[in-house]
Amino acid sequence: MNKDANLADPETVKEIMAKQTGSGNRRRNVIIAYTQFLKHIGLTWEQPRYTITRKLPFMPTEQEIDDLIVGTPNHYLLFFNCLKKLP
Repeated sequence: MNKDANLADPETVKEIMAKQTGSGNRRRNVIIAYTQFLKHIGLTWEQPRYTITRKLPFMPTEQEIDDLIVGTPNHYLLFFNCLKKLP
């Protein structure tokens, strides 16, 4: 959070969060932590809603898989080649 936010005033926290850039996961974590903080001091707030965009997992290319298999010790080559052939 920014040093300019008044933690006792949820509206200033919302303003600071709206100005900050970052991932949706970070914002979600800040909202959860701030909600717990407010509960601790006996306050409540209406939580802002953010959409979280999920990234696709890394998928190696066929060449990268082949390079990885070639770089392994000989006793693993057959095992990795069999795994590569699976659907």
